[in-house]
Amino acid sequence: MKAARVRLSDGEVAWVRGLHPADVPAVRALHVHLSDRDRYYRFFGLGPAGAAKLAAHLSDDSGTGHGALGCFLHDRLVGVAQYEVLEDPDEAEIALVVDAPTRAHGVATLLLEHLIDVAGQKGVRRFVADVLAENSKMLGVFAALGLPIRTSASSPERHVILSLDPTRDYRDAVARRAAAAAAAPPWPGSADGSAGCGC
Repeated sequence: MKAARVRLSDGEVAWVRGLHPADVPAVRALHVHLSDRDRYYRFFGLGPAGAAKLAAHLSDDSGTGHGALGCFLHDRLVGVAQYEVLEDPDEAEIALVVDAPTRAHGVATLLLEHLIDVAGQKGVRRFVADVLAENSKMLGVFAALGLPIRTSASSPERHVILSLDPTRDYRDAVARRAAAAAAAPPWPGSADGSAGCGC
């Protein structure tokens, strides 16, 4: 996808775009530097040994059936969202990771918003995710999107199904975020503010 300017909840301007092979080092660094607790939430206990393989997969923009977006704050990758199409081509599994310093600034919501658009253009109609029940923040992000959501308990996880059929509330929220980003001034030293995002 073409790079999109977004505005975080703390007023910072960032960029969301598709990941490319040149992003492998940044993607790997993002995952390697996760805390043990964040790694547990993201991988259900999987260690960092597979970070290089994961980074290569997420940054592969040549395949079909999957996609990944990164959020760049200045010249730093601060979040990644991915989808993998399942056996049912209408359905895709999603996963997100956001680095600790920028968490709670709306990065996950903005990444999901753009991932919904990208996957929807590929024919995906539902997102699914298995989230640890104790990861209340991620469950809250899904619930607050404004999309129809179903959640079933399968301790210690919650199985989440998001319908990509946008409601009026969802469209209004997207429009508000887009307006805020458009009103934000560009970063110094760049005509359009895209310097440092690798666009």
